[in-house]
Amino acid sequence: MILMGYKESRSSLKGLFYVSYDMGRGGLMDFLRMVPGGLVTASVRALNKTILGGKTDAAAILREKYNIRAGEVKEALRARKAHKGSLEAWLTARGPAGVPIIRFSGLPKLKAGAGTSTYRTRGGGYGPKIGASVLIRRDRGRAKIPGAFVARMPQRGTVGIYMRSGKAGFGGRKEAFRQVYGPSIVKLLTSEQFESDFRVLLHDRLDKNMQHEADFVLKQMGVR
Repeated sequence: MILMGYKESRSSLKGLFYVSYDMGRGGLMDFLRMVPGGLVTASVRALNKTILGGKTDAAAILREKYNIRAGEVKEALRARKAHKGSLEAWLTARGPAGVPIIRFSGLPKLKAGAGTSTYRTRGGGYGPKIGASVLIRRDRGRAKIPGAFVARMPQRGTVGIYMRSGKAGFGGRKEAFRQVYGPSIVKLLTSEQFESDFRVLLHDRLDKNMQHEADFVLKQMGVR
């Protein structure tokens, strides 16, 4: 059995992927029951291989569409292995609902001022530029964010992609800026499309692992 779900707060997301095995009857299951501890041993090994391999599957699914690294997906997932006292394995993912969209710029060496949100017109005024570009989805190409620009905010000292958001301060004398955010890995992991694709791969992986581990245990005990 494979269950999936997530819960969301204003600032974070938590994804949950749960795997257990329906031992059933017939075939290898009946043979394993003849071996002391055989069924439990094979199940624990199969579940743990499946949950760890699930990290690879999750990374492959997301990387097919999104501009992210496999290592980032695997780092976001934490595994809780099965053991003889609990034939269940879990994958959890926790993180913010969004990440600075500069993460998707594809240009890690961007410097402050690399893109400005305005240009000088012939009449001496200013007009909006097309803005900074990012690559979030591989299948859709780079997208422009009108009016966005790369800057280093003095309060935090980090480089990001920002947009002007009006005036701030006493009398509205200072311009206000807001950083632009994109989807976090946890947000992508909890999408309906991901869950559908992931469920299929996890089922296949679990069936293959259970078959392999059952054969291995039976051969060790001289049953096969």
